[in-house]
Amino acid sequence: MEVEILIKLVVATVGIVSAGKIIYEFISGSKSKLREEYKFAKEFINDLNKSNIHPFVIEKGYQAIAGTTTVNSEEIAYILSLENPVKCLKDYVLSKKYLDHLETNGNLKISFSKKYKSKYSRNWRKLFYLGTYFVSAFIALSPLILTRIYEFNLNQFMLLSVFLMPVFSLLAFDSLRSFTKIYRSEKLEENQKSHTQHIIISDVKNIKNA
Repeated sequence: MEVEILIKLVVATVGIVSAGKIIYEFISGSKSKLREEYKFAKEFINDLNKSNIHPFVIEKGYQAIAGTTTVNSEEIAYILSLENPVKCLKDYVLSKKYLDHLETNGNLKISFSKKYKSKYSRNWRKLFYLGTYFVSAFIALSPLILTRIYEFNLNQFMLLSVFLMPVFSLLAFDSLRSFTKIYRSEKLEENQKSHTQHIIISDVKNIKNA
């Protein structure tokens, strides 16, 4: 029995150390990454003031700022014109599948796509994803709980862990991510306070048409 406990402690320790290493590497690299992003953003925005910049460069520059090729330059330009543009851009890239751009009087506006326009449609999905998250997380951790209740041996514990933990941990993560996408899309749609919308959008269109 002591051997089984020792093995479980070793497995838990390895997991904690590995997670700590990943977190440390992420934190230690974040400052240099932010400096690189700042430098690129500053150079790109300065380039936008040049009259001979190619539309291809504009598109690629905005996509580089967004970190994805699934958005176009006008979408990103509008997002960057909102208050708290860094947060808004992250929210938009994360939740883009739920949103559409509408053009009204020459201005862009973010709105929910037809499928997710009603609050009821979003609410039942949020409840479903949240419920799935809690159920999946419980099942993923169930080997630890069942081991204490039924006093499973090491082989039984490992067998349950191999089948339940990876599958349901992934399902729990995916469900929580889906819930977060809808929640953040709602916050972005509600808080479209712009400060330089007309300038940025018009500049992008003029450069593209030049």
